[in-house]
Amino acid sequence: MSEEVAVFSTRAAAYNFSQESNSWVGVDGGASRIFIFYHNVKNSYRIIGISASDEQYIINTPIFSKLVHQKVTDVFIQWRDTATIYGLSFATTQEADQFSEELDKIVNKLKKPVLPLPEQNKAKLPPPISPRTEKGDIRGGRGGRGRGRGRGNFA
Repeated sequence: MSEEVAVFSTRAAAYNFSQESNSWVGVDGGASRIFIFYHNVKNSYRIIGISASDEQYIINTPIFSKLVHQKVTDVFIQWRDTATIYGLSFATTQEADQFSEELDKIVNKLKKPVLPLPEQNKAKLPPPISPRTEKGDIRGGRGGRGRGRGRGNFA
């Protein structure tokens, strides 16, 4: 079974913000495929962008609990990781809203602490039942001829 699965997909034009030119720079030349992947073993998410023109990865960034994203216009969303400011321009308001809502849902989920598994019942279990003899008697039980000590009291 795969450890990482796509939980959301859409199309959008991808941009990076250039500090040098103080402007957005297109990184794909068109509408790219944008995915959100979930890794079930690590309980982590990431955003992946694949360029429609040459199938290259143009976005590969984790989603973390303190991620802040901003809907700058009805169709443009931006966020940042430690090194890059990303932007996605969607064809419709509905697509932008869906992506933004999915990010909100994931960030809120990541903010919740992962609860430890409940402790197992610590009550002592009764000792295992001895195997049956050829005659069907229980070894060590009442009236049995097994090798047990004959002290079993099965109520």
